[in-house]
Amino acid sequence: MAKKNRKSTMSGDGPYHPIGPQHRDAFAAICSQAKQNLALVIDMILIHNEQVVSGPVPRASLGKPIVVFSAATWERLVTDVRYLTAQNLTFKEAGEAESQGAYLTRGQGQVKTQDILAGASGGRLPTDWLIRLPTGGNGKILYFANLQQGAGTDLTQSVDFWIRARNNVAHRSIPASLTWAYESDADGHDGQTFNTTLARIATTTFLQLIDQTIRVIAAGQLPSPEELWLPPHWLDGHLLPGDRGVTSEQQLRLWKGRSLRFAG
Repeated sequence: MAKKNRKSTMSGDGPYHPIGPQHRDAFAAICSQAKQNLALVIDMILIHNEQVVSGPVPRASLGKPIVVFSAATWERLVTDVRYLTAQNLTFKEAGEAESQGAYLTRGQGQVKTQDILAGASGGRLPTDWLIRLPTGGNGKILYFANLQQGAGTDLTQSVDFWIRARNNVAHRSIPASLTWAYESDADGHDGQTFNTTLARIATTTFLQLIDQTIRVIAAGQLPSPEELWLPPHWLDGHLLPGDRGVTSEQQLRLWKGRSLRFAG
């Protein structure tokens, strides 16, 4: 694990200061909103699960909003953390500030996500992320790479692709391809949509990033950190009977494949 570094991180509207006990209520509100936003994504997956979808039938259209809301939930978390920790910004309430993206690259003009998270975590992010990056799949079955620590090139490219996809969909456009890893093969769309596999790849990518970000920031800095975590069974890809009003075993599966839960 990375050695803790309590120094502030300077970038743009920074420096960004560590989130400490005095910020617990505000950070708890940010975490609560992340849970609510991810619950919307989960609801769309559960609706999709109500019947088998193949080709351009109504439930197949849920792929796009699943991608959009998954990426938007990540952007909202980073934006709120930015306003909570930046010396030159004022945090009012979770969800109040306008999102400015959350790319992991450090391109000109972009909010520098890694600097924000490094400051908020006292230097432990992104180094302490533990991520199994989804690499592909078949229908609702997903395949994942081996566990990796930190923000490697594949993770950075994946996150940036899905954020661009989120922006493009909002403007009625689809990126041409995800050439570095996988393509959409949804029936009848020639790669111009996000099928059930790609939608779940987007969700599991951001689900892990959000879970890991909350855990790392809260660990050792805030009292009762487990109260701020996402529901751990979400990381298993299998909701509990009765969650979101669903009782069918098949409907409760967010994806088929390995659990993404590590601790807790």
